[in-house]
Amino acid sequence: MPPPPGLNGATGLYSGEEVLFVFLIDPAGWKDIGDEAFVPVYFAWNNEVGRRSLGIQAF
Repeated sequence: MPPPPGLNGATGLYSGEEVLFVFLIDPAGWKDIGDEAFVPVYFAWNNEVGRRSLGIQAF
């Protein structure tokens, strides 16, 4: 199943010459905590240069 369309057709993927970013949001996963709504977000990257070559962050 394809991802839902993003703002202006964005996909959450970026690939450059030496770097790759993936930004994922689960629109069906909203959780209410107190009076605020939160959604799971995942951010992954791969960089051929620099301090971190591979990483993932969830928030």
